[in-house]
Amino acid sequence: MPKTLFLSSPLSTLAEQNLNATLATIARGLGFHCYVPQENLPPGGGATSIEVFEHNIAAVGANDLVLGVLDKPGSGVVFELAYAYALGKPIVVFRSDRQDYLGKILEGFWDATPRTHRATSLEELEAQLARLAQI
Repeated sequence: MPKTLFLSSPLSTLAEQNLNATLATIARGLGFHCYVPQENLPPGGGATSIEVFEHNIAAVGANDLVLGVLDKPGSGVVFELAYAYALGKPIVVFRSDRQDYLGKILEGFWDATPRTHRATSLEELEAQLARLAQI
């Protein structure tokens, strides 16, 4: 049975949306059913803040794995990762820019995440997800 993955990532800019599409393509290519919020509640699509909140909370809870993008994460990403962490969900974190300081709590989260669940390149991320798809 394919595993499910929730993509928690910034999605305000076109560059962020393009990265999300790339990450979803990688995950889907490995057999994951990938939930991408921008595909389900597109930015500017008219959903209320309560609808986005309830929709994403339900999706985090329903998925097996959370992939968090820590490149300039907004409060939504931070909240979704904290919620997934509180639920005990496996989390993989991706960060392409290690020079961007995330603040103590997120830097601590990054450092506390096992090396097997973090990546700094698309190739490394694909290898991490491929391994997790087999578990």
